[in-house]
Amino acid sequence: MRVAFAHPAPIFLFSNRHYPLPCMFIQLSYMQFHSNQCLLVQIETRGHFMQLDKAVYPNLEESHLKRLQWAADHAGEIVPWSELNRKDFMIAMIPKGIYKPAESKYALSVKQIINGPYADRTPVDHGDGTWTYYYFQEGHEPSERDKFATNRGLLKCMEDKVPVAVVIQQTKKPQKVTYLVKGVGLISEWKDGYFKIDGFSAQGKVNTAYTDGQYQTQLEGIDNKTEGYEPSSTEDGREKTFQSICKRRGQKRFRNSLIRAYGGACAITGTNVESVLEAAHITPYNGEESNHITNGILLRADIHTLWDLGLIAIDESNFTVIVNDSLMGTVYEELSTQKIKLPKDASEWPSVKCLSYHRNEFDL
Repeated sequence: MRVAFAHPAPIFLFSNRHYPLPCMFIQLSYMQFHSNQCLLVQIETRGHFMQLDKAVYPNLEESHLKRLQWAADHAGEIVPWSELNRKDFMIAMIPKGIYKPAESKYALSVKQIINGPYADRTPVDHGDGTWTYYYFQEGHEPSERDKFATNRGLLKCMEDKVPVAVVIQQTKKPQKVTYLVKGVGLISEWKDGYFKIDGFSAQGKVNTAYTDGQYQTQLEGIDNKTEGYEPSSTEDGREKTFQSICKRRGQKRFRNSLIRAYGGACAITGTNVESVLEAAHITPYNGEESNHITNGILLRADIHTLWDLGLIAIDESNFTVIVNDSLMGTVYEELSTQKIKLPKDASEWPSVKCLSYHRNEFDL
């Protein structure tokens, strides 16, 4: 079959099952067709599937192509972890969120886990089947991005327009561990530690125009509707909904107040990348009154998670960090006994009573 396209730039073709398959990024000849330049592409189909050929991406191993195809074919499905972690057909692996096969310069997939240490965002569905996902790099400091081979693998995907698979954990032990195969998408940018992944719809569309500003606007719009959220709700606080994002990142006014008070930096690590900073409640959220600035502290997303799990606390007597024994031997050990950064205005310092309550709640 021969297909003519009226655009000479890299394009995408789709199989009979409507999964996006990147077309060749190699030099092809042009012809005149109705006075417009058209790109002629020869493709081969077998049965119901368009087969990815080695010529499509000559630098990719065939096994890499097949695994990308698997992720496209299973988009939207919830699968057991064992399906993703097969030794003979590995889509994702346990030690790292970013899986870059050793034999490849490209990353194959990104994985988000429940209660993970990184500030990955909830995917945004655009209503037409396309989606956008902001995935945080390996390593907490954006300036250290290129130290990690996994990050370099994602950057290479962005440079060469090689898709990556996205899988997101849905359940964890003691239940059967499962993941949502979100699908495949293109990395369109990296900013402040985040890789922006634009996901394909079943019809092969992709929305590359969606911006971080639009994400924040949607977040704030939903935020105004969730002030009555009850912390006693039995819903998992990390459900993949905008409501959970609002709860996780803190209500708009509360978060803005903490960003101002703490000079836009994490009180414990000093990280000043605003997009990864969250408004943490010292004692649990219990209505609007608990959004008092002295019951809050500005934390980097992973530190916020550890705070909520009771693995990190603050000694109210001297404002130093207490680290749970289970974190010794990890990168978080160095935070132990470190003095936190306090607001310039003493009236905005974290409440001693609240800090004591949190520390005693977790026996730290």
